[in-house]
Amino acid sequence: MKKDWYINDIYSHSEYFTQDEIVNNILNSWMDSKEHRENMLASYWKSEGIGIAIGPNEMIYITENFC
Repeated sequence: MKKDWYINDIYSHSEYFTQDEIVNNILNSWMDSKEHRENMLASYWKSEGIGIAIGPNEMIYITENFC
């Protein structure tokens, strides 16, 4: 996943997020979501799986699955 930088609305350059930045960003957004937070903190789940895929357009797709 990349972040684009602009100066005065003119493209300057791109930088890519590190793996740690991606993990921190997604976990923070899940914890900020009422529904995700409730699922993550529920005591009845035995395990959690996280899937990550990078699409051809450099978009990162992340899923969270509980059982």
